Amino acid sequence: MKFSNLIAAVTCILTWALLMSTSLVAQRVSKLRLEQSTDLQNWQVVPVTPEMIDANGELILAANSTQAFYRLGIPELQVLQIPIFTSQPTSSTAIEEEESATLSVNVTGEGLSYQWYYGETGKTSQPISGATSSSYITGPLMDNAIYWVRVQNAAGSKDSDTFSVIINRPPTITDQPTSQTITSGSTATMTVVANGTAPFTYQWYRGNVGSTTNPVGTDSAAFTTPPLTATTRYWVKVSNELGFTSSSLCTITVGAQTDSGFAPNEISGLTLTMTGSQTDEWGEFSWTETWEAENNGLKTGTIIGYVTTLYNGSDSSTYEYEVSYDYEKSSDNVGEISYTSRDADNESWQGVLILTFDSDIGGSYQDNGTSGSENEPYTYSGRFMLVRPPPSITTQPTSQLIASGSTATINVEARGAAPLTYQWYEGAVGTTTTPVGTNSSSYTTPILTEATSYWVRVSNISGEIASSLGLITILTTPTDMALIPAGNFTMGDSLDGSSDASPVTVNVSAFLMGKNEVTKALWDEVRTWGASNGYTDLAVGVGKAANHPVQTISWWDVVKWCNARSEKEGLTPVYTVSGAVMRTGTTAPVANWNANGYRLPTEAEWEKAARGGLSGKRFPWGDTISHSQANYYAFSEYSYDLSGAVNNYHPTYAAGGYPYTAPVGSFAANGYGLHDMAGNVFEWCWDWYGASTYVNGVTDPRGAASGTDRVCRGSNWYDNASYCRVADRRSDDPTDPFDDIGFRVARSSVP
Repeated sequence: MKFSNLIAAVTCILTWALLMSTSLVAQRVSKLRLEQSTDLQNWQVVPVTPEMIDANGELILAANSTQAFYRLGIPELQVLQIPIFTSQPTSSTAIEEEESATLSVNVTGEGLSYQWYYGETGKTSQPISGATSSSYITGPLMDNAIYWVRVQNAAGSKDSDTFSVIINRPPTITDQPTSQTITSGSTATMTVVANGTAPFTYQWYRGNVGSTTNPVGTDSAAFTTPPLTATTRYWVKVSNELGFTSSSLCTITVGAQTDSGFAPNEISGLTLTMTGSQTDEWGEFSWTETWEAENNGLKTGTIIGYVTTLYNGSDSSTYEYEVSYDYEKSSDNVGEISYTSRDADNESWQGVLILTFDSDIGGSYQDNGTSGSENEPYTYSGRFMLVRPPPSITTQPTSQLIASGSTATINVEARGAAPLTYQWYEGAVGTTTTPVGTNSSSYTTPILTEATSYWVRVSNISGEIASSLGLITILTTPTDMALIPAGNFTMGDSLDGSSDASPVTVNVSAFLMGKNEVTKALWDEVRTWGASNGYTDLAVGVGKAANHPVQTISWWDVVKWCNARSEKEGLTPVYTVSGAVMRTGTTAPVANWNANGYRLPTEAEWEKAARGGLSGKRFPWGDTISHSQANYYAFSEYSYDLSGAVNNYHPTYAAGGYPYTAPVGSFAANGYGLHDMAGNVFEWCWDWYGASTYVNGVTDPRGAASGTDRVCRGSNWYDNASYCRVADRRSDDPTDPFDDIGFRVARSSVP
């Protein structure tokens, strides 16, 4: 019989035998051997040699007078064990905001497969695409996150512990200590709730905020006063290794409720009633004044009122009375009101009212005003009424666009009489069935995979108000692109004497960036489609292989190719000429930044993406470079070139003639998941080369309106390490194709 058929038959028998034995379900055959016997009792191993197999694959049995029997033997079975964790990441990893964290596990076993997930261990609703190895590098994180990994083989699966990634943050106070009223001889307990990176330290003080001459209490979030017989104020300083913050003032009032903590910016309505008497050349008279004003919480304003003066209780007239109000409360509770009054004869009365507060918000007023040649003092007595305003929202929550599997932080800014309380809700405004968050003006969502809306209710003693809706929309990021988050970053640097990249702070909106440089294979695919759809003058381009970056293409070729790819994939092209889609020619196009098609990144976008969330570094990964990180020409002149001793091209890729490019993605990605942001080939950007991009405080800079050269970024296989710096700039004629210039695509992050 054929030996292959014999093996198949025995394998079937063996499989049946294994299935019949529950103890062997997780076992596998490790060896097979051929055995021979003449009496079915005494078996011995027969080595199978080439001479025993004929030309047809038949097993040649021994030719002798003795009957021989043959069978396949199984000398040993090896048990396949389920995975066993030998090490796991630390349960908590602390990183800085916008940094990435690396999580890894060590597992013993055979035939292992891995899948990482967001969330707590056992929850499989949020698998991480592509995270299928023993280690996982997160993207840049803005908020705390948790992960776990499932490892399995044919014998079973094991789940790791839950790994927490904590963002290092200085302390912030989410719940302030609250003022209280107690009876004389009683104590009061105040508490504070802080957020940030633990552990916290607490130091309580007696006195006004900032005064540290009277420390009290212990290192605790709560403090109980000694028995008090007089009104006393306290505050607390909360610290961690990253900084500190001070609480608001907490007043413990002994006796009746008072308003000794009066703050001028809490005034929304003011009523002053003044009475007095005077004797002058007309005789004795008395008068009453009432001032009413609305200054909406401002410290300055104009009070318009009316004064009725009674002469000897009979002769009366009504006069217009104007008061210029400029109030600033000083440390000794004294304020001033300057005023000018005019009577019917247009005589002016000028002076300053000196206001002294007492604990029940009463006051006395002295006036140094004069009339004519008289200089007699007036004495005023009266009271004012403090109205505490209800909350009003000055900055509403903003809608955001985030990548699936990310979190979002939404904020609200409100004013009104303190203390303000906040309650966040998920759902439409007014829907309170799903309360979320804590008593804070900001709320960080859980990891989201679908669009979700939130709003907040702000309350105080005088009322409440609902915010507008903040909608968190989920952007589905294509697998070949990465979402670059919106935000400020420092563009340029002052390292190594760079002359045309002085550091400025610019703001860049969220956008998508290609993870790799465009390959020759992708260029050819789109170019072939374009040739039949109006794109008739695209360059052939050059690439050392299909998976190497395309090069020898001009800036004009690239923008037209971007339009072709957009149309090919059913997206809206970005570049137009006279309102028509740009398909041919070299007329400077207009860019529709709101279109969802492919385009070149701006210079600011390119640098933000290249930095990968890091700040102030030479390269996308840090301050030194080597051939293990990028494809460039090593040169010993630069101390930060760790491969400088090579003094040559990259040894792996300097073969096969120019250009010495590497396959895209040959080196590790930066913090945003982008490869080859230093070296390999320069990359075309949108901007005309010039200084207009480098303007501090600009949002989405897009370069000069015109010029002669376009910007290239990222260096290449030919240049040394200094050109690989993230802030380095190069300009080239947009009509010139070179074998060291390629490109990568970007897209605006529109749904």
